[in-house]
Amino acid sequence: MTEAVKQHKLRGRAQTPEHIAKRAAATRLALSTQVRACVHCSSSFTPTRAAQRYCSLGCWTVLARKKRDQTHRIKVSPTEYRELVAKFGDVCMICAEKPKYKLAVDHCHETGRIRGLLCHRCNTSLGLMRDNPALLERASVYLRSV
Repeated sequence: MTEAVKQHKLRGRAQTPEHIAKRAAATRLALSTQVRACVHCSSSFTPTRAAQRYCSLGCWTVLARKKRDQTHRIKVSPTEYRELVAKFGDVCMICAEKPKYKLAVDHCHETGRIRGLLCHRCNTSLGLMRDNPALLERASVYLRSV
C-alpha cells in the first residue's frame, strides 16, 4: 500500500478508510433501529453510541451525583469548615504546609468523628494506607532503613 492510503489498526489487521467508513455506517444504521429505555427515567430513546444507557446528560448527571454522594465523604457547611480552621489552624496537621486549595476534612470512617484538616496529599496517603497505624509505622521503618 502507498502512503497516500491511510491504514488504521483494529485487532492487528490493517483497515482501509473505506472499510472504517463502511463499519461506522453499519453501526449507525443498527443503532438507528434500536429503541432503549433510559436507566434513570425509563423514557424511550434512540442511542447514538453502542454503550449509551441514558437518554440525556441530565439523567446521567443525576445518577452520577447520587453515586458520588453514596461514598463515605464527610459533609461540612462553610460555617463548620471555618470553625474547623479556627480550631485546627489553616495548615495540614501532618506536613504543616499551607496548601493552595482547601484543606480536606479528615475523619474516621468507622465512627464519622472529625480528626482534623489535611492537605490533599496527606489525606490521600492516609487513605492509601487504609488508616492503619501499624501499616504507617511499617512504612516509616522501611523509609528509615533505606
